Amino acid sequence: MSVKDIILCGGTIASAIEDGILNNTRLLDAEKFFTGNVRVSSPYNILSELTCPQHLEKLIGTVKKAVEDKNCDGVVVLHGTDALGYAACATAYALGELSVPVVFTGADYPLDNPMTNAIVNIEGSLKLASSGNKGCFVVYRNPDCSHCHIHAATRLLPSASFDDGMRSLGGFVGEIIDDVIALKPFDMTGEALGAKFGRVAFVRQYVGMDYERQCGVDVRAVVVEGYHTGSVCSVGEYPYSLLQFARRHPDIDIYVTGGRRDGCVYRSEFDMKDAENLIILRGISPLAAYVKASLLYCCDRRSDTIRLQMQKTLQCDFLN
Repeated sequence: MSVKDIILCGGTIASAIEDGILNNTRLLDAEKFFTGNVRVSSPYNILSELTCPQHLEKLIGTVKKAVEDKNCDGVVVLHGTDALGYAACATAYALGELSVPVVFTGADYPLDNPMTNAIVNIEGSLKLASSGNKGCFVVYRNPDCSHCHIHAATRLLPSASFDDGMRSLGGFVGEIIDDVIALKPFDMTGEALGAKFGRVAFVRQYVGMDYERQCGVDVRAVVVEGYHTGSVCSVGEYPYSLLQFARRHPDIDIYVTGGRRDGCVYRSEFDMKDAENLIILRGISPLAAYVKASLLYCCDRRSDTIRLQMQKTLQCDFLN
């Protein structure tokens, strides 16, 4: 008999307001929302801003156990939205090609708030998890939309301030309208990277950025989210030049995300091409680049091998 796995991780969707404080003081009553033959588990129950690599390792292990059961026909993961993108992306990369749908979702308000999108998100996630579409997805209805969008787990953008929505590089890959799933064809295949996390820094470019202080030196790699064109400060004196930082630390691989894909190269990007350990990544979400690097730099693989893997499409992470 087929079974659907429901994995509860906490977050706003499972929170309640007590004495004016939003907190995870209870697990979601799964029986109230999930009918039929379901199996419920909870690797952790936290607000997602508290998520650390050890939480993601537990989650990935829980999903892996579920999908390896031949009776499992789909998985729904309820997670806090702050770290949902990291959790979904890490699961996709860690487990590789999946035999069933694995669907992540969350909510903008607790379940007892009349403005919440929790119910429609849960219903949409169950619909996709029952569809047979293999891969790792995120289902979410944004505040400015009337229905759920389907996102590829490896294309989500980092959550933005003042925005309760989910956004993806290149846009969403599907929709659920009136219980009908419309999903674009794309390739969610590739090797499984495993669930161990290495020492990788993730920083965002800003004016006057001190790379030595922000990136640190006790890391194997740094992922830099550039300005909207992918540009960063590459000239000037150390420590305000990323190029100078790369030259001083040849043992640290540096990836800059957001590079233009139209053939036009900014001078600041052109100046960085002579640093072997400074790589421009075009067409991949900064979040995905960080998670991918974290999983790849967890072992003693040669840097040149990892650099090639970082630039290779995996789980449809790069735009065509």
